[in-house]
Amino acid sequence: MAWRENPVAYRIGTDGRLVESTDAVDAFTANNFGLQLRYRYERHGQHQKKKKRG
Repeated sequence: MAWRENPVAYRIGTDGRLVESTDAVDAFTANNFGLQLRYRYERHGQHQKKKKRG
């Protein structure tokens, strides 16, 4: 990722997408940086097996 003179802040919008923000942020550097995001979505009632007819 390229270093930016004037970094841009982002927030997560209501639809789950990144949206550019007007928040003031300082430039930073990191030699070792990690980020982990986890997301799990389950529809209630869909995880149960359907009974076979017959």
